Amino acid sequence: MAETFSFAEGTAYFVTGGATSTALFARDIAGKMTVGYFSYRPPYSTVYQYLETGREATLTIGQVYSQKQLSTIFNGATAGGVHVGIVHVAAGVTGTIWLYSGVIDGHSLDGTDGDVMKRSIAGRFQTWSEA
Repeated sequence: MAETFSFAEGTAYFVTGGATSTALFARDIAGKMTVGYFSYRPPYSTVYQYLETGREATLTIGQVYSQKQLSTIFNGATAGGVHVGIVHVAAGVTGTIWLYSGVIDGHSLDGTDGDVMKRSIAGRFQTWSEA
C-alpha cells in the first residue's frame, strides 16, 4: 500500500565527521537556545557587569522519516561533533538554523498498529547560527 507524506515543517540535515544524512521529513521540531551569565559588580562601580559562562542549544524532532540510516548517524554522533541544519519552509518563506558541535543523545522508535513506524531524536549543541 503506497503512502504519501506531506509535512510543512521542513528538512533536517545531519553532518558528522564520517557521514552525512538527510532526514527527508522532520515534524514536531522544538529547540531552545540558552546563554548562561554570571553577574557581578566591580569594586567602586555602581553598574553590574555580565560575564557569559556558557551556551547550549537543545533540539527535539518528534517525527523523523528518512531513507537513510539514522541509527548509523546516531551511533556516530554520540561521541560529539555533529552539526544539524533545520530548514523551515512555510507559505513560501524559508529559514535555516544551524546547530554546531553537539551530540545526538536520544533516539526512539514508536510503532502504532495501522501506522508507520515513527522515529524521534534529541540532541544538545554548543553554538548556533541563523541563515
